[in-house]
Amino acid sequence: MGEKQRWIGHYSSSHKILLVGEGDFSFSACLARAFRSATKMVATTIESEDTLLKEHWSSEAHVDELQRRGCLVLHEVDVYDMDQHPTLMFVKFDIIVFNFPHAGHDYWLCERNNELIRRHRGLLEAFFRSASGMLGEGGEIHVSHRDDYPYDKWKLKELAKKAGLVLKEKVWFEKSDYPGYHQKRGGGIESNKTFPLKECYTFKFSLKHETSVLDSEEATSKLQRKLEELHLPQHKTLIRPNHIHVPESEGTKFTFGSFGAADFVSGPETDKSSHIVSFLFYQIFAYWHTVTAYIYFLH
Repeated sequence: MGEKQRWIGHYSSSHKILLVGEGDFSFSACLARAFRSATKMVATTIESEDTLLKEHWSSEAHVDELQRRGCLVLHEVDVYDMDQHPTLMFVKFDIIVFNFPHAGHDYWLCERNNELIRRHRGLLEAFFRSASGMLGEGGEIHVSHRDDYPYDKWKLKELAKKAGLVLKEKVWFEKSDYPGYHQKRGGGIESNKTFPLKECYTFKFSLKHETSVLDSEEATSKLQRKLEELHLPQHKTLIRPNHIHVPESEGTKFTFGSFGAADFVSGPETDKSSHIVSFLFYQIFAYWHTVTAYIYFLH
């Protein structure tokens, strides 16, 4: 009998998880406690061991707990080129987590400053680019982020799109779901202090081509349910819109008419009900308007 699967928030003990940009490692430690094991987790920080203890002195206990539970803790991992890190470059992950990314502070710049916003966008663009190549099949990238002004100016979806990623889901980030987690400022200025979360969400991204396949499969499933509800007789007469092209080898699996300027052209059964059914088929296919789903259906 396999080990019991344990969940906390969006994360399961069965997931292979990479956490990047950790502050005091309290989020990683929270997951490890919930899972009761961290053998499938890799937790990283851009800081060296010495710098981490200076800036986040609360991290020591969390790192000790993570290592005791089997988590691999890595220092000096930069999201700009983490896909080339010797320990990570050949590993694929189910989920890559970057909580409240920040490119650092300058005393003379506030968060509304365009220069600082450009830095943040550059950080995230590099992260999405490197992380996208580290996902396993069906993997996701999670970025928890404030979505109020000026943080909404970072335009996460736009940056992710450049790396071939699409937004699958945007869900409210509830800190209380992760007991013991303390969001840290980072950036070298009062790093171990927390910052207000306010309007925060977890943005879940996946590779675009995988999302397209999933969307096609979902559309196909909906089409199949519609067809079952119609209770068609064994001889099926379908209408094929002129703009949809299907290979002859696939087209021969059903009897098709052609929808154009002329009236419906049907098979042997040409009564009124068959015309209505044919028209319903056309409406369904036109609504989803996806050749992929159509071909999946034919299979």
